[in-house]
Amino acid sequence: HEINKKVESPHKNGVCKCDCCLVETISSHFIFKSYVTFFILEIR
Repeated sequence: HEINKKVESPHKNGVCKCDCCLVETISSHFIFKSYVTFFILEIR
């Protein structure tokens, strides 16, 4: 349960407290940027 708390709480607080959360944030941010870039290219 302790691991789950560490993983869940950072997302609610918006702060990374562990490596796994950091990786999740970076990957999701990268995916988001990819979507935005693709969307912009599609408009053009």
